[in-house]
Amino acid sequence: MLPSVNEPYRFVEQSLFSLLHKCRLSDHLFQIQSQIIIHGLLQSRRLAPKSAIAFFESSNPQSARQLFDQILQPDTVLWNVMFKGSAEAGLHRETLLLFTQMKRRDVRPNLFTFPFVIKSCSMIPARMAGDQVHCFALKTGLRSNLFVGTSLIEMYAIKVGAGLAYKMFEDMPERNVVVWTAIIRAYIAVGDMKNAFNLFNQLEEHDVIVWGTMISAFIEHGDIATAEELFASMPVRDVQSWNTMLFGYANVDFIGACERFFAIMPVKNVFSWNGLIQGHARHAWCSRLGEMDPFVF
Repeated sequence: MLPSVNEPYRFVEQSLFSLLHKCRLSDHLFQIQSQIIIHGLLQSRRLAPKSAIAFFESSNPQSARQLFDQILQPDTVLWNVMFKGSAEAGLHRETLLLFTQMKRRDVRPNLFTFPFVIKSCSMIPARMAGDQVHCFALKTGLRSNLFVGTSLIEMYAIKVGAGLAYKMFEDMPERNVVVWTAIIRAYIAVGDMKNAFNLFNQLEEHDVIVWGTMISAFIEHGDIATAEELFASMPVRDVQSWNTMLFGYANVDFIGACERFFAIMPVKNVFSWNGLIQGHARHAWCSRLGEMDPFVF
């Protein structure tokens, strides 16, 4: 059988795709992009997203946008790459402008679209933009998706507080531990430990992350005793859980408790040692501060 006309292009496309995957230097990236243009593969649905990702990873969002503007009919995958890259680069207004363009072109978003757009809504002072994205998620039937719903809870918690975030939480037909953790964090963020703890206790199945979230919150609010009780009641503790308590003792200058806790840790990693060192450094600083002449300032 004779090879098809497209086979050489597929081989070149695969070769360039592999090069993009390995590329770490901007100069090499531009050379690969030149080859993509020379071989007439600029509109490739495989290479365009990969090129944009490579530009973002090399801290060059401007080139990613220039590439995107040359694509005649960007698909949802490429749009999502642009949303993710722009949001992670802190270009939140750019992300929302891109989302507006996507709607005008009548490109249908998917469940990976909204979290990055919603994140950008959270980071700029524009409540209306967040509400518009919420409405659009409703129209596309994706608001009840756990991935999208969690992002909306986090957005409302940041922009308007826990009240509206809880309404969003209540309206979700399905709620997993990630969603519960998001609403618990919303109450923690506004200092409402009572409601955060009530929600924590209502949750039937806890994972390590929600345990750590609650323990860290009590530590940050100076309630070491409750943090210790929670830690003791954990059915499974990983090294991160142990480190959470260790840093709690270190941050409140309980150097004795910090040392005793470090000694009984079943597993230690570099963060454990950092916690112990931080505890000693803070204790030395606090002791020195206490010895200073109060009128020296």
